[in-house]
Amino acid sequence: MEDYEIQTDKEIKVMLEKDLKPYKWVYESNYMGEDYSNYYVIYTHHRDSNIFETSNYESIREYLKEKNAVFEEITFTNWLVGWHESIMIEESQIDSLLIAIDIIKQLEGYPIFDEDDFSNRTIEKALEYWNDPYMVNFALQRINIYDHCRNNRTGLKTNEEIEESIGEYFEEIATE
Repeated sequence: MEDYEIQTDKEIKVMLEKDLKPYKWVYESNYMGEDYSNYYVIYTHHRDSNIFETSNYESIREYLKEKNAVFEEITFTNWLVGWHESIMIEESQIDSLLIAIDIIKQLEGYPIFDEDDFSNRTIEKALEYWNDPYMVNFALQRINIYDHCRNNRTGLKTNEEIEESIGEYFEEIATE
């Protein structure tokens, strides 16, 4: 992470404007909750987030804690994804915002914040699937469908032809 030597309030304002402006929370006219206009949104995840997004969220949260950054986790309800949770830093917390700038710049260079955490979560999910007989059966069926299409229907070109072949395959396995 970078070390910043900022001398004046003007330099701070210029850097915040340049680096954090896209992350400023905006109070929309149709929003009826609390106003967080003086906060920056550092990272967000939601109920349907994938392993990648969840890993980043939790790794960033832990990193901010390790750095003694002052931040809040705010949960919002949402009609589409049920809820989303955001790591937010109030604009007066300059030291914490400097840490956030480094996090954002790191993610711009490579989208995974903590490779070890992401890898561990991926392995855990794969093992969870292996231990679920339904998921194993589902995966085997998909493999069989694609093998069937590839081996027996090599001339398929359109989605309709592929869907027809899959339908035929389902009929075949239903009668076995």
